[in-house]
Amino acid sequence: MRDFKGMKRQRGRNRKPGGGNNANATNPNRSWDSQGPENIKVRGNAQTVYERYMQLARDAAAAGDRVLAENYTQHAEHYFRVLRALQPQRSVSEIAQREQAGQGFDIDFEDESGAQAAAIIAAQQAEERRVEEEARRQAERAEREANRDREPREPREPREPRENGDGDNREGGRRESRRERWERRREERNRRFENGESEIADADESGQDGGPASEVPTEERAHEAPVVEAGADAVQIFDSWAGVLDEASFEAFCVAPVRAIVERVKAAHPQVPIIGFPKGAGGFYDSYRRKTGIDGLGLDWTVPLPAAAVLQRDGAVQGNLDPLRLVAGGRALEEGVEAILKALDGGPLIFNLGHGIVPETPVGHVEAMIRMVRRVAR
Repeated sequence: MRDFKGMKRQRGRNRKPGGGNNANATNPNRSWDSQGPENIKVRGNAQTVYERYMQLARDAAAAGDRVLAENYTQHAEHYFRVLRALQPQRSVSEIAQREQAGQGFDIDFEDESGAQAAAIIAAQQAEERRVEEEARRQAERAEREANRDREPREPREPREPRENGDGDNREGGRRESRRERWERRREERNRRFENGESEIADADESGQDGGPASEVPTEERAHEAPVVEAGADAVQIFDSWAGVLDEASFEAFCVAPVRAIVERVKAAHPQVPIIGFPKGAGGFYDSYRRKTGIDGLGLDWTVPLPAAAVLQRDGAVQGNLDPLRLVAGGRALEEGVEAILKALDGGPLIFNLGHGIVPETPVGHVEAMIRMVRRVAR
């Protein structure tokens, strides 16, 4: 049996800061408390947390839950990169293929039953709900069938047609159903959105004479950017899932909405610069800038610096320090800052991280990064 008390004592020692510059931040055996999906807490060093999340991802994939498996995989990738930053001398194969059978882990579930058991219980409960719902629907259908033999009700008087005539123009002269009306209005809203027009209330879809509705006046669109009116000097539009889209979906769900936002904000506040950040866009970065009309382009940490310099020729770029270099600090942080400032000093640059700051980032590392940027920029 494992000595849990000894493990807790060791964890307490790992959490104590050692040295002058927070030496525990670079300790590969420090203890991590990770809050994962489904209220799962995984504790241990970075290697242990990485292996446990990989196991959870395999269990979720085997259970058929692809979304949960992807979430676990993303957590595992995070701690894999933490290991690479803290122990650069270790090979990738040594980290990824280490035997898991002999590795202890400390995982905290509310019922201590494990992710696989929790997934099985959830699947059983979902199946029971589905069976109950199906039985209820069958009972309702049987009741409707039984009611058909009863005396029919008196027919209702026909409704008078609407004045604008848009409700009785279906085949056979019948009135359109609620479903048909909802689909018609959805198609009209999609057409207005593709044309860059403002969405208009359904009640005002038609004019007095049945003609097309008028556009919303510019004065009513002046409040599209309340952050600008509150005093913001610039606006940044985040799209953290742009990297999972193919070309057609990227145009429809990333470029088109951002272009509409840029046009509306510029119409009300033409002097305010707008930064677009399509994380993981890869080869779509260049077309994203041209088609959306943004002023600055945010780059994630996966963009090579030579490619970032090419994108910088068309305008300002922002980024793109790996957030885990900021977690590691020391020489890894200094090398990352110097490389970005040296490669992108030939054009407009907004120095920033390649994505959000990691919660485990020491404040002292952030202060050190700011001093490095100011020193090198001078």
